[in-house]
Amino acid sequence: MIVESDIQDVEPEAWVIAATGLRDAGLVSADWLSAVDRGGKLEILLHLCAPGSGREALVRTVVSIDSPRIASLVSLFPGVNWHERETAEMFGVEFQGRSTTEPLLLRTPVDQPPLRRDSSLPERVDKPWPGAQEKE
Repeated sequence: MIVESDIQDVEPEAWVIAATGLRDAGLVSADWLSAVDRGGKLEILLHLCAPGSGREALVRTVVSIDSPRIASLVSLFPGVNWHERETAEMFGVEFQGRSTTEPLLLRTPVDQPPLRRDSSLPERVDKPWPGAQEKE
């Protein structure tokens, strides 16, 4: 179990270096990668583990919400591809060094990444509930 003291904070420029060092130390599986909007900044989080050993690490970096860019880790951990695509789509993070981050979950393009705090929720469309209509 990871606690706050187990989180390795790195500068965005050291993101790939930190991930490479952990991979070389035996944490060879990228379990998940995501982001958290902290209002004015985005935290990018990477969870690595060594399957079957119980060893794990959580790496965190902070990028500007105005220009959320970070190096891609796909060359180190090919399985992180899906996670980078989802994080790009949901938070607007640009993963540099990738050929593309094609949409993964949203069927139509959106103006603002939906999981960012500055994104407004779409207005609800009022539709009558079919079960509420009385039969004559």
